[in-house]
Amino acid sequence: MLAKIIQEGLLNHGFHILETRTIQYGTQIRLLEGAIINVYRTPKVLVQGKSISASPEQLRKNLEYVLPTRITVWNLM
Repeated sequence: MLAKIIQEGLLNHGFHILETRTIQYGTQIRLLEGAIINVYRTPKVLVQGKSISASPEQLRKNLEYVLPTRITVWNLM
């Protein structure tokens, strides 16, 4: 459920989803912008990957509009 809400938010904010797949304990969303977002059922969100089109700080700032701040862990390069 949370993964679907995040996917809709990403699309509404102009992000490009390359792939969505089921992983152990959740869903993984891969973005064209370089981020890999793991949405777990606990709920917890892990953002990792390497920013392609912007600095990691700018990508994080843009993603913060979509992702729930209290349960998101950041590990962007």
